[in-house]
Amino acid sequence: MDKILIIKIGALGDVVRTTSVLRALQGEVTWVTKRPSFPLLAKNPFIKKTVDLDEGFNSLLRDEYRLVLNLDEEPQACELATALKKKELIGCYADGGKAVYTDSSAPWFDMGLISRLGKKAADLKKWENRRTYQEIIFEMLGKRFNGEEYILPVEPQSNPAGQEKVGLETRSGDRWVGKRWSRFSELMELLKAEKIKTVKFKAFPTLAGFIKHINGTDLVVTTDSLALHVALALKKKVAALFTCTSWHEIHGYGRMEKIVSPLIEKYYYNTAEEALKSGDAIEPAKVFEALKKLKEGKAVLV
Repeated sequence: MDKILIIKIGALGDVVRTTSVLRALQGEVTWVTKRPSFPLLAKNPFIKKTVDLDEGFNSLLRDEYRLVLNLDEEPQACELATALKKKELIGCYADGGKAVYTDSSAPWFDMGLISRLGKKAADLKKWENRRTYQEIIFEMLGKRFNGEEYILPVEPQSNPAGQEKVGLETRSGDRWVGKRWSRFSELMELLKAEKIKTVKFKAFPTLAGFIKHINGTDLVVTTDSLALHVALALKKKVAALFTCTSWHEIHGYGRMEKIVSPLIEKYYYNTAEEALKSGDAIEPAKVFEALKKLKEGKAVLV
């Protein structure tokens, strides 16, 4: 059987959404990542083995792969992609100590930090893009995206009718301060008035605990985050708030209503605190209405 190696390290949400490509690949797959991502890939029937980039670098050099797909720009990931014995490489690799990428992967990396077009052109290309991440990655592989779902090693659960819970992801990482929405408390008041049960997601000692926490809800309100991708993988309905990142890149699998800030163009891919103004422009009433439509099955889903 052909051997395929995927390198995708982070962020965690990106690891989750990349699992969709596994459904389109035929061969024995090795996935290279780092330890924090392991719970997202454990018991995945499409993965033969998961290898830590730091611990398994040299052992991976023994085999030959029909395909190496590197979706990470990290120097060590690029060095591995270059050093591996392979028949075909798609994605990033190292050239003279610099991260570069194959022509076949240009549709994705032309919009990124290492774009050979330069930052200004890359940012414009990112803004003008109307395709989802999956559509782009599948095209890189010579495939067509047909709605292939994420793969998470957890069975989706749901609460009985009338006892549904709305999960709220009120946090975001320090790198993307602008993703935060400061008006969750106003939304919670609206939900409380309608006697809708809410759960605020919190940090857990393990990623598995966080996934279980999300699995105990039925609808999720979140910005562009790990919770968004885990919720989609667990077949939850999602009200997704976009304040400074691409809403077009997110495929909602017919379970998502997108709420896009009217100021998103001004703060697009702005990681600074000033981008919080974009989130402030999203009215809680609009998010509340999106949730009601999702709950009642009346939402315009994407």
